[in-house]
Amino acid sequence: STLIERRERLLAGMRRELAMQKDRAESKVADEVDKATDAYDEDLSYEIASANDQELQEIQVALEKIEKGTYGECEICGCGISPSRLKILPSATTCVSCRGQEEMARRRDDGQPMFNMLSEEGDGENEVM
Repeated sequence: STLIERRERLLAGMRRELAMQKDRAESKVADEVDKATDAYDEDLSYEIASANDQELQEIQVALEKIEKGTYGECEICGCGISPSRLKILPSATTCVSCRGQEEMARRRDDGQPMFNMLSEEGDGENEVM
């Protein structure tokens, strides 16, 4: 399954990053430049780990939906999420139409312009899987 493969790649990357952090922590910092570089690397590693953790959670939710038989159903309108959207974003929980409405509401609430809201896909959005 694509979701399981992606989960395994994320976990392997996180294990490598933790090993690198451990190695950096065990080595002595020689000068201020090294300290600054290490601080930047730690911040970047934290951001990457946070993003990976979020994606792992989304993958887990998708795998649970597969087990329940609800994978591919929009959580908002209940219609089917198009296969092309699921191929691009296997952990998608909403159809393009509902996602677009959410995005427009978010932009409105944030005071951002409403133009350039292009759909991610073509026809067939509400196909039943």
